Amino acid sequence: MAFLLQWLGLRGERPSVRLRPRREVVLDLGYEDAYRACLAEIERTLAANVYLSDPEHGVAEAGFGVVRSERIRCTVTADGDGRTRVSVEAIPQAGVQAPERSHNVDALADALENVRS
Repeated sequence: MAFLLQWLGLRGERPSVRLRPRREVVLDLGYEDAYRACLAEIERTLAANVYLSDPEHGVAEAGFGVVRSERIRCTVTADGDGRTRVSVEAIPQAGVQAPERSHNVDALADALENVRS
């Protein structure tokens, strides 16, 4: 099997297939508190406008009010034992190659990591 993987060039480090900058954070909060924290940090940390808020499906999207600017999407999922997983993802403007990292994703994820109950 090792020979076959090497022959096909599949051994070693493979490039990332991630399409958008994304980070995950696990919060020691219940689902509703984590969702509210997401909305609050989007507004406080990023000064972005939340234009889609769907707590039933755990999704919130925000933008910056500038035409063709990056958008941010938070997806909140109950992880069990009173913990909640939050995925923070950047949606780049149309027609632009997605950057490897997003300052907005990093800032929001860092702020969420510091949220306490």
